[in-house]
Amino acid sequence: MGEVIRNGKIDPNSVKLYDDGSVQSYVYNLNKDGVNFGVVVEEGKDGKKKTISMFSDRNFIKKGDGTTLGQPSPTDTIIPQNTEKCS
Repeated sequence: MGEVIRNGKIDPNSVKLYDDGSVQSYVYNLNKDGVNFGVVVEEGKDGKKKTISMFSDRNFIKKGDGTTLGQPSPTDTIIPQNTEKCS
């Protein structure tokens, strides 16, 4: 998550504002080794409380013409995952 925030970029289309113009939420995006990662940051009205969520398309595969992504089915080939243990 930290790497996405440090090395990713805020998607300008993701910024949402409260009625008073203060920032409500935004998304950091990072593409690493062909996997898209995102971190959603939602800020409370007081500016102190934050909710952070992370997502990726890591378990999705290319379908059809290779331009769309879909969830894998039992008959599809799954993208190999890194099996190294974290220390």
